[in-house]
Amino acid sequence: MAADHEQVEEIMARSFNSNVHFHDIPDAILSSIFSLITDTRSRNAMSLVCLKWHLIERSTRTFLSLRGNIRDLFLLPTCFRAVTNLDLSLVSPWGSPILDSSPNTALLAQALRWTFPSVVTLTVYARNPSILKFLAPQWPHLRQVKLVRWHQRSSTTLGFDFLALFEHCHSLASLDLSHFYNWTEDLPPALEAYPSVAASLSHLNILNYTSAQGFKSHELLAITSACPNLREFLATCIFDHRYFGSVGDETLLSLATNCPRLSLLHLVDSSSMSAARGNPDNDGYTTEDARIRQNMLIEMFSALPLLEELVLDVCHNVRDTWVALEMLNSKCPRLKSLKLGQFHGVCKGIDARPDGIALCSRLESLSIKNCADLTDSGLISISLGCPRLTKFEVQGCKKITKLGMTKVASILRKTLTEVKISCCKHLNTVTSLQALEPIQDSLQRLHIDCVWEMVEQSGSEASSSSAKSAGGVKCSEKRRRHLGRNELEEEIQEV
Repeated sequence: MAADHEQVEEIMARSFNSNVHFHDIPDAILSSIFSLITDTRSRNAMSLVCLKWHLIERSTRTFLSLRGNIRDLFLLPTCFRAVTNLDLSLVSPWGSPILDSSPNTALLAQALRWTFPSVVTLTVYARNPSILKFLAPQWPHLRQVKLVRWHQRSSTTLGFDFLALFEHCHSLASLDLSHFYNWTEDLPPALEAYPSVAASLSHLNILNYTSAQGFKSHELLAITSACPNLREFLATCIFDHRYFGSVGDETLLSLATNCPRLSLLHLVDSSSMSAARGNPDNDGYTTEDARIRQNMLIEMFSALPLLEELVLDVCHNVRDTWVALEMLNSKCPRLKSLKLGQFHGVCKGIDARPDGIALCSRLESLSIKNCADLTDSGLISISLGCPRLTKFEVQGCKKITKLGMTKVASILRKTLTEVKISCCKHLNTVTSLQALEPIQDSLQRLHIDCVWEMVEQSGSEASSSSAKSAGGVKCSEKRRRHLGRNELEEEIQEV
């Protein structure tokens, strides 16, 4: 045993004294290391080191975005056989369909399949239905698809844009139509025509950025009824009861009942998608109330026990919501992210005892938009009741001041790393920066309205990093940027 031990020590000593090169690592381990790198520029740089690195990088790349015009087949790269996520949305110059630029459409589609045989995630610019008619059969095992189109649809038959996709891709689990211009009545009949595909969907994004038209109540119910296994659902809809097909509390409850497995629910009023910056001087209330009652909200929360992220941007008054939000904590125990728009009375903040939204103690991300009656005492109550918050946003809250935000930053100084303050009447750039001083060393991401007012600097303010403009500056309201602390200080110094 002693001899064996000495022999092992001798071998180890020789290995340490020898010149071991990085290329001595087995190729299997090198491939594992390369596969962990996802940044495109880093991978491009790695491929230029040497021929061996070039081959390993090409054989381990799983994401690829093509650009240009691929009408010439010899220009297709043939070394990315391991690509599973393929983006073809940028290979249609000047808005021309991807396959229409080739004299042999079927041959080009087959060449794409042969060049990228492992694709399961596809992003494609589908200006007309013929694109998917040729491409979908090439990858029948597609799991995730994102369609892109910025122009009005050319077909007249409802749902014709999706029929080829649903006909050939029976394993589809995710469909993203957020950048696909289509009519809201197109999707429901296509899903109803292919019930097996609809049942396999777990992620559906119809939060359309290309159109101001929202989905009507009956369309949402038809979609969710056809897709009972959805886990993530994002949609643009209409909450204004003056319009036909508006979404009310009964629709919300039926939607939750149709898809009880939802972990992410994101419903946004269509007017919020294109809304300009609000007026800080109005009282924060809209002229019309949404038809959403508190008891129905509670029933909706009870129907979604697996919910982890909830966004309800209603754009119309939902009043006295603190009772329903208290129940949210017990009905949805997994909830970590919450965003509410035009919800009033989220927290009474009368005494030190937390109430309303402040009882959601497991929240890690909270966004409150256009809450007309949120006060500093409410902010303090929220920060005391939600000690895990790492991300906090307030937008259009007219009654909160520097004092409340300072308390929030002080109480949550150990967890808070991301803050957004926008269109709050008493929180301009100077006061916002001053309020966030307790977390200035831990803040990783900051978004504030770059609106400066003329302020007089005291001696203490002159030494503070949050007020480095001599006498204050007025900047355009349009200059709103995401800035880290160091970048923000440099911006202030330049001004």
